[in-house]
Amino acid sequence: MSVALTVPWGSLDVVLEPQGPVLNYNGTGEFVLLGETNYEFAFPDMRTTGNLTIEGESLRVAGRSWLDRQWGWTSEMPSRRWTWMNLNSPNGDASAGSFRLGTFPRL
Repeated sequence: MSVALTVPWGSLDVVLEPQGPVLNYNGTGEFVLLGETNYEFAFPDMRTTGNLTIEGESLRVAGRSWLDRQWGWTSEMPSRRWTWMNLNSPNGDASAGSFRLGTFPRL
């Protein structure tokens, strides 16, 4: 898979190669969020190489990336907030966790 984009201050052009199987959240890729069914999957370990250009300076990049995709119904209330975290351990284990859903003050 590749990602290429250009913005006024630079560009990114990378190739992402999965190093293992897809991770389906909740074991199936399906979970309940705010009472509605949502879906998510991830490639938790992708070899990543390419070029990053910032204000005319081009840099070669290489490393690991985590790519995920979530879709489904979400609340239209801007005060609803949630977050999740994806982790790669030195021993190769990968995990994902979601954190408290709730209403927080607007920023």
